[in-house]
Amino acid sequence: MAGILGLFNAGSKDINYVSLLETIDLLGTSDRHFSSTENGFIAVAHLSDSWLNNSYYYEDKNFLCCFGGDLADFTSVPWDNIIECCKNSSFEWFGDLKGNFAVAVIDKLRGKFFLISDRTSQYPVYYSLTGSFFSFSTALSTFIRLQEKPEFNVNWLYEYIFFNFPIGQNSFLVNVERMLPSSVLQYDFRTSDISISIYAAPFKKAADLLAGRKALERALSVFESRVPRYFDKDFKTALGISSGFDSRTLLALASSDATLETYTYGVPGCSDLKEASKLCKSLKIPHKNILFDKDFQNALPDLIYKTVWISNGLQGINRTVLLYVYGELISSGRHGIVISGVSGDHFFRGHGNVPSIISADMEKTFLNNRSHINHQLFRKIFGRTYSEFENHINNTLTYIRTNYGQFSSPETHLNYLVYEVAPKYFAGEAAIANNYTLFRCPYWDMDIIKLAYDIFFSTLSFSRFSRAKKDTFIENVMQANIIKSNKNFANIPVRSIPLALYTGNHRILFRLYRIITRGPRRLRNKIFPTASPPLEDWKGWYKQTLRQEINSLLGPGCFTANYIDMAFIEEIKRTTNTHWLGKLATIEIILKLIKNSWHI
Repeated sequence: MAGILGLFNAGSKDINYVSLLETIDLLGTSDRHFSSTENGFIAVAHLSDSWLNNSYYYEDKNFLCCFGGDLADFTSVPWDNIIECCKNSSFEWFGDLKGNFAVAVIDKLRGKFFLISDRTSQYPVYYSLTGSFFSFSTALSTFIRLQEKPEFNVNWLYEYIFFNFPIGQNSFLVNVERMLPSSVLQYDFRTSDISISIYAAPFKKAADLLAGRKALERALSVFESRVPRYFDKDFKTALGISSGFDSRTLLALASSDATLETYTYGVPGCSDLKEASKLCKSLKIPHKNILFDKDFQNALPDLIYKTVWISNGLQGINRTVLLYVYGELISSGRHGIVISGVSGDHFFRGHGNVPSIISADMEKTFLNNRSHINHQLFRKIFGRTYSEFENHINNTLTYIRTNYGQFSSPETHLNYLVYEVAPKYFAGEAAIANNYTLFRCPYWDMDIIKLAYDIFFSTLSFSRFSRAKKDTFIENVMQANIIKSNKNFANIPVRSIPLALYTGNHRILFRLYRIITRGPRRLRNKIFPTASPPLEDWKGWYKQTLRQEINSLLGPGCFTANYIDMAFIEEIKRTTNTHWLGKLATIEIILKLIKNSWHI
């Protein structure tokens, strides 16, 4: 995977180019290309054995270009098409691309620069304009090293505390904005003017949703067409497998000639490890278990810092396990591609993990169709600056409603997941993985996202914020049909439930199976609460492994206390509230990294 950056019209500004290049290659393991023009420079860094055939950089007498990201349908960057779009100032072609990317193009003859984001802005790219000085980068740390005194954006803090991630264009630096989805930014070297246009309309709910057998046939057709394109026979591919539907759907449709290994992570003895190992053994697929054992716990105090650092502040420390997982994968043999099943349950089954992904206040906002702010809690958090926080959050909620629709609408929930949750919450995982390999998520494919807006079997019907009761049976029917299309998977149960119960619409038998298979286990767990270990034991890790580190990190004089009441910080430190401990520690690490010019 590649990162890109550039700056123009710097004047007499003293630039440490080597330091800037480090920000898009923090591990120092990538190939780098750097080129100057009379107006400034652009640069790209990419792994040497890259999927796009090392074509991330292009230059001729008229154009200078660089590319960051991934395109599933190409083996090299289609520079001819990209340049033609910029020549004609016609960018609709980008709307058909399947991938997450950022493109930078300098038109030398016309003195113009183009910066283009992908359809959902899944691959982050940021820009800043101060006077005539323009800069862009896929890494926020670039701007920290560019600015003599980088200014922390307190509005980012308000949104991170309330939503779990920034909304819209916000970043944690003042005057640094994230490109919106489907955007083309044009910068004129001569006038320093910026204009931004949109090349594709947002995804919209179909007027008549396909339902029943037609919907299932359409879903199978789209998945069969798109998923295999994310695998490749020439690149060793690792696919993360859990005990559920999302990753198994991808495995069932994996290209038959792919060089494939599966992996599962978790606390020794957890259900994901057991179920995934059983599945892969029955299919005779190479499988690796990555355990959160003593070795992991010993590394954890250091990993929390490196997680925030290597992700450029996109990943909170409660997902530190990801850094360990990708490190273990690479240490066991180079994987050219790592594939994840994230977002499948969000786009197609209406899930909204509370409070880790959908915050507690946003849950109530969706459920009640009106803005909800826990005044008592947030007054305790912000003290004297509470009114500023409240005003900003109310304005941001208005932005969400204006752009995505009424909170009670399932389409609004899906919009929020597609345009805010996936690009913001999961961008950190992609950022970590892309330092080692190429991270791919087929559920982010544009055709698959569009499918979610076109059929009954999606969050449009299953949103947990618009249904009185969760229907586990119907929400799994689509993926069960897709999995069963692979005859090797047809007779393998998912969490002890035969696929035929879903595909044959045997709802009564489904309920009976759940009672028989899950009833005894639930009873055992009530009697022996530790009978089945959790996937990740953050309560235990905070209580023991990280206790000293957190006390030191969030001690008297910490930077976070400049924005959040110290009494609240101390109260959280005395608890095992993993949600708030993770947030506060992540904020403090980001503030320290900003202060230290993003040097770990």
